Amino acid sequence: LWERGRAARVDAGLVGGRERKEGLVERHEPCLVEAGESILTPEGEDRIIDYDGESLTGRGLHLGRRWRWPDGAFRESRVADRVIVIPYDPEWARRFAELGRRLRAALGDAALRIDHIGSTAVVGLAAKPIIDVQISVASFEPIDAYRLSLERLGYVFRAENPERTKRYFREPPGERRTHIHVRRAGSWAEQFSLLFRDYLRTHPEDAARYADVKRALARKHGEDRVGYTNAKTPFIWSVMMSADLWSQEVGWTPGPSDA
Repeated sequence: LWERGRAARVDAGLVGGRERKEGLVERHEPCLVEAGESILTPEGEDRIIDYDGESLTGRGLHLGRRWRWPDGAFRESRVADRVIVIPYDPEWARRFAELGRRLRAALGDAALRIDHIGSTAVVGLAAKPIIDVQISVASFEPIDAYRLSLERLGYVFRAENPERTKRYFREPPGERRTHIHVRRAGSWAEQFSLLFRDYLRTHPEDAARYADVKRALARKHGEDRVGYTNAKTPFIWSVMMSADLWSQEVGWTPGPSDA
C-alpha cells in the first residue's frame, strides 16, 4: 500500500522504489509514487494508477519514468494526463522548500520573489500533487536573465504557452511534475495568485468548499484537464470577489517571499 501517495515499503509486484546498485546487487528504496502515471505491463496492457482516497495500487517497481519487472526487463512508462485530486500532504511544503532553495541559489537577485502558490500551498487543501512555483521578476526581458539559470537546473521553457502574462517552465525530464510561473512583480497576474492563496489560507470554510468542488470536477472531467480547469473558473471568481473585499478590509499586501 502507498498511503497518501507515499511509499510505505517495496514488495514484488507493487509500485515504488528507486534503483540503487551496490556492486552487483540491485536494491530498491521507497520513493514517491505520483498518481496519474500509466504503465505498460509485461502483457502490454496500459494500466492507470488510481488514487482511492487511501492508497495507490499498481504493478512493477518505479524508477523515475521507467519500470523494472520481476523478469528483470526495464520498460518505459508514460504519464497519463488525468486529473486526480488527493488529500493534503505535508510533503508538498517540504518539496517546495527544497525547490525554493535551489531556485534562489540559481537565480539570485534576478528573482524578486519566489513563492509557493496554488492549492498545494494551502495547508489542509486537497489538490493535484503538483507543486506550483511563482517567480517574480522586474521584467520579462531579457529572458536570459532567468531562463538560462532555470535551464541549467533542468527546467524546460514552454515557449508555446498562450498566457502572455507569464513565462512558463516545466520540470526537468523524468522528475515529478512541477509548474514554474515567471510573472512580472506587481502585475495583476502575480498579485492574483498571491491573494487567492492567502485568502484560502485564512478562510478554511472557503478552502473546504473549494476542495469539494475540485473533487466533484475531477470525477466529472478526470480525462479532460482543460475541461477541469475551465469548470473551476466560476468558483474561483466567486472566491476572488470575497478575497477582494477581504483585502480591502485588512489592507492586504503580500508577505515576505517564500524563498
